[in-house]
Amino acid sequence: MTAPPPAGVVSGLRLDSLTGIRAVAAFLVFWHHAAGLYGAPSSGMVGVSLFYILSGFVMAWTDRPGDTAWLFYRRRFARIYPAYALAVVLALILAALTRGISPYELIAFTLLQSWVPDEAIYFAASAVFWSLSCEAFFYLAFPVLRRVMRGLDARGLWLMAGGAFVVSLTIAAIGSVFPVTPQLTWAVVVFPPSRLPEFVIGAVLGTLFARGWRPRIPLALGWVLAAAGVGAAIVVPYALSRYAVTLVPFAVLIIALATADIRGSRVVTRSRVMVRLGEWSYAFYLIHLVVIMVVVPVGERLGIPLWASVLLSLVGGVIAAWMLHRFVEKPGNALLRPPGRPLLDSD
Repeated sequence: MTAPPPAGVVSGLRLDSLTGIRAVAAFLVFWHHAAGLYGAPSSGMVGVSLFYILSGFVMAWTDRPGDTAWLFYRRRFARIYPAYALAVVLALILAALTRGISPYELIAFTLLQSWVPDEAIYFAASAVFWSLSCEAFFYLAFPVLRRVMRGLDARGLWLMAGGAFVVSLTIAAIGSVFPVTPQLTWAVVVFPPSRLPEFVIGAVLGTLFARGWRPRIPLALGWVLAAAGVGAAIVVPYALSRYAVTLVPFAVLIIALATADIRGSRVVTRSRVMVRLGEWSYAFYLIHLVVIMVVVPVGERLGIPLWASVLLSLVGGVIAAWMLHRFVEKPGNALLRPPGRPLLDSD
């Protein structure tokens, strides 16, 4: 195989639709937790898988030729940790006031909790933070993954993506044979290597896209497939519901959105509102469960209907996300990131 040129940002173009779709991913997770209040089925946790595929795609799309692993790690730390650390503090304060906390919950600050097959550990502080432990592992692996992808031609990249898909589907299929237990949840959903294939698929597609690959995928098809995958996730066995049935649909949607951005097509996820919500999506993801756990009990004491408390939690979550983004995430990123480097989509 001949080595193609390294991936990079084609003309420095921002893919705003991929920022906007992050809001959809975050709201899917909110839906999951809101549905849990009613004891209703939900497939909203596929939003985490959408985040993972998006993350891999954008990391590869914004790959900087000559970038070092150290600079990449420093940018990633600056981008995610300040808001994350404060969210952990808030979650621990709430836990201390409501149920009490144990010292082991401090492991959440290390981003290592998802490596421990104990529900009390991998859900330490809050049930949403485990996914950031996986994301930290993806970032750790990306410089190596990037080096491998730079040495592959298109055929090699497609073989890599196909292999990642087979591995992901195999893990979920094997998991579907066993009863749902905290150990199964850890092995199939929480354990970072089990989720790495989603990131790899996104990174391969982002690399191909950065090299000029532009498939003619109708945007409507991408939306229909994604909606069908989310719907299917409600009815399939647990182990298949977290990512297996949405893996291809989400990949198709991301490629369709990125292509639409390049062509300048009008896309709802490129609207000013959606892009802004997408910019706040990381903060919303971090804080929304804390907001739910504050608003819903207060609503119960005040006699507010549950549906109204859920709506208030959504509005309050968006407001809290804006505050976390505006006053912690952005200043923390500016303070800690390497100086003199322009911001890209992933930054």
